[in-house]
Amino acid sequence: MDVKKTLLVTGGTSGIGNATVHLFIAKGWNVVTCGRDTGAIAKLQSEFGDDKFLGLTADIRLENHVSSILEETRRRFGLIDVCVLNAGTLGPAPLPPVLKTDMMELRRTYETNVFANFNLMKKIAGILRSPGLIVHMTSDAAVQPYPGWGAYGSSKAAMRQLVEILREESRGTGLSAINFDPGDVDTRMHALAVPDADRNALRKTSDVALELYALILKELEVNQ
Repeated sequence: MDVKKTLLVTGGTSGIGNATVHLFIAKGWNVVTCGRDTGAIAKLQSEFGDDKFLGLTADIRLENHVSSILEETRRRFGLIDVCVLNAGTLGPAPLPPVLKTDMMELRRTYETNVFANFNLMKKIAGILRSPGLIVHMTSDAAVQPYPGWGAYGSSKAAMRQLVEILREESRGTGLSAINFDPGDVDTRMHALAVPDADRNALRKTSDVALELYALILKELEVNQ
């Protein structure tokens, strides 16, 4: 009998993360998500119940919160199959030029997009079933030098490279790690970064979740 698959996705209370939570539950997976919005987490828990969903109020920048995420996930569902590192921050907005980027704002951006995600990636590897997969939500701003995107783009570039290196180091071990660039998506973060964008021209979060789901299934199959 096949073991029911389990997904952990950070930042599942809005945007792509929220669409991912809904899709994977609809596909029959167990899903764990975390976020800082207690009300949004409670709403999701009420919507899905306790059988196949676990919502946790947590800040992945805090070590004790990361420990709680791991402990509660393992207690409820045991090992997980996939972790999607979706939580992130845009950084200072409106987007400033590099030389006008405040040092503390840059540090705060890196604290979430690099250090918090790197720490969770390291810790989550300990509760991954084999084959297991870690997906980092990256951005074209990690490889293209868009004016004003210094804090976000450089932080995403750093995490992107860490994931690429982990992928190379983990070949043949049952662990896989990939970067996934969803493109320009109609989210609150995009609206904050590009307030004048034509929302109708942006991708829908539900379409991104479908693409992510197909990619995850393909990666798991390849690494069987």
